[in-house]
Amino acid sequence: MAKRVRKAVKFGARVAAAARKKLDKEMKMLVKSGIINRGEAKKLLRAIVSEVRAEKERVKQFAKQELKRGLKKAKPLVKRAVSRLRKRRKR
Repeated sequence: MAKRVRKAVKFGARVAAAARKKLDKEMKMLVKSGIINRGEAKKLLRAIVSEVRAEKERVKQFAKQELKRGLKKAKPLVKRAVSRLRKRRKR
């Protein structure tokens, strides 16, 4: 499960980087066409990036909670398996 979470986080980071590049390109096109000025584009870009960072933290916390929940579920099963192994070794 931890491997899946790691993969998901890495995938999310790649998506965020690609989105940032695309957003930057779109902002340059808007500035070039004269729809917004450069200062407004920078402010908008900063606001969007800060929102993405906040979302990243929220997702990270969610993943940690899910991992803890999965570990709690797995602990009784692991304990049983370990005790079975110990009993076999004693024989």
